[in-house]
Amino acid sequence: MSSLSKAPSQNKSPRPVDLRIQLGDYFKFPFRERVLDSESNTTAAIYFLRSHVEEIAAAYDINPSGKTKRHLYDAIREEIGRPPQDGKPFSQDDLLALVYDLGLTPRREPALVTELYDLSGAPVGGKHLYTLLEAAYVDVILGGNDGQRMFWPSRIQPVHEATGSYRDACSEYIVDSSFKDESINNTDALDTAADLGADAVVLADVWHDMKATVDALVDGVAHFESHEYDGEVILPLQPPFGECADRLLDHGISDFAFAIGGLKNENTDQPKLSAAREVRAVIGDDAHLHGLGFGLTPPLATAIRDDPDLLDSLDYSTPIRDFDTSVKAGDERLSVVAAQASSRLIEDVRLVTPFAQDATTQQHLGAFGDD
Repeated sequence: MSSLSKAPSQNKSPRPVDLRIQLGDYFKFPFRERVLDSESNTTAAIYFLRSHVEEIAAAYDINPSGKTKRHLYDAIREEIGRPPQDGKPFSQDDLLALVYDLGLTPRREPALVTELYDLSGAPVGGKHLYTLLEAAYVDVILGGNDGQRMFWPSRIQPVHEATGSYRDACSEYIVDSSFKDESINNTDALDTAADLGADAVVLADVWHDMKATVDALVDGVAHFESHEYDGEVILPLQPPFGECADRLLDHGISDFAFAIGGLKNENTDQPKLSAAREVRAVIGDDAHLHGLGFGLTPPLATAIRDDPDLLDSLDYSTPIRDFDTSVKAGDERLSVVAAQASSRLIEDVRLVTPFAQDATTQQHLGAFGDD
């Protein structure tokens, strides 16, 4: 008999997916329907859109006006007696506290629901994927185009490639400013982010021109403050990076995420690590620091494990871009590319978790052995 038809074990603790579905039922979010009725590998993913977070906030008389999605997460935590988490999405403990506070009884969903969720396009079963992601020292954000053939929680795309279908297929979506296209400006980036309901937008910088970048970012922040877009804003820095960050701070611009730009084409990790340390020394440990197009090589991963506060997030498109060129052309070639990219992503993310071990100390494990 297929495990999908078996009744769930009632003595098992509810998982995050169970609690999300239960909250979805309470607030009438279409989470259960998304899992059961989905005909694609990605649209079954369960996550909270800003509109969902606003509705939960409204249940606690929290006014969402002027608050980002991250601010709303922490405002809700405060109402249910949970500590702030720098605006991170709800953890399992947060979800459990929310379920109890709403007078609900936590429950384990039938296997049909949760096992379909576990198979909903993630490169590995959903619970294992989130175990890795929650343990990672940095958020790994995927760029590139895989035709939405796999689920990855965090995506970044430039303005000229950003689409609603990609936004709907992930839990965190970032619109980049397409800085190499001079016809696309901060207005385009903010408009696109607002139209798609993006979680964050990267403002436009000027390639390897620090002074022009500072001017562009100062103007971009001023434009953001009067724009309808109300998500997070990421400020890309150009070299000299420390001075660029310092000048923005001199303008009173500090309550934003910073990013290191201009190093996407570097073939070695040392310039990226040096830039991250230089900026971190200026902005402090509490500010969010992102590596734009940093990639995730073993040496970079080692540096992150050795200094988990160095970066908060990074993005790259390497898993999709560097596919096996022997894959024959034709229909559904991207399906093979997506499968290869999935494997690469899982391998790379594990390198920035405590689970990774140096090759010299790692003991041999049999195929599919316990780890």
